[in-house]
Amino acid sequence: KVMESYTVLPMRFCTVAETADEIIAFLEKNSRELKNELKDMDGKVEVDIKILWTDMKKIYGEIGRENKKIRELKAKGAQNRQALIHAGELVATALEEKKAVESEEYLKPLKKAAKAFKENEPNADEMVAHCSFLVDKGWLKEFDNVVEELGEEFKDRVRIHYVGPMAPFSFVNL
Repeated sequence: KVMESYTVLPMRFCTVAETADEIIAFLEKNSRELKNELKDMDGKVEVDIKILWTDMKKIYGEIGRENKKIRELKAKGAQNRQALIHAGELVATALEEKKAVESEEYLKPLKKAAKAFKENEPNADEMVAHCSFLVDKGWLKEFDNVVEELGEEFKDRVRIHYVGPMAPFSFVNL
C-alpha cells in the first residue's frame, strides 16, 4: 500500500534498530546515499520472474538426441559404470548450455521492457532462468503484457512464475 504513493527503499533482512536515535543517526550518516537511491528508484518497482521447463523428460530426450557422445556412453553404461557416470556429467553440462541458449530467447523481450535486470542463479534442473527486473511503474502494464505474450508463445515448453510488484530488493543494498 505504501508503494502506491511513495518510493520504498528496502533494507537488508534482519536489520534492526534498538532505538529511534539509531534510526536518526543512520539517516543522518547516510543521507546523501539515501537521497541518491530515492532519486534512482523513484517510480520503479521490482518484478521477479522464474521460467521453468514443463517437461524435463522431453528436455533430457532432446539432449540425448542432440549429443552423439551421450548416446554412445549411455549405450555402454549397461556394462560400464564409469561410462554412465561420464554420460551423466555430459548431460549436466548440456543442460546448462541449453538453459543459457533458451533463457536468452525468453529474457530478451523482458530485458527490453525493463530499466534494469539481475540474473539470479537457477536452483533446480527445470529452472531455465530466474531474474529480477526493475520496471517503471508506468510501464508495468506493458511489462505484464510482454510476460503474458511470452507465456502464451511458449506455453507448451515453459511456465512462468511472476512475483511483483515489490520494493526493489535486488537493486538497492542498504
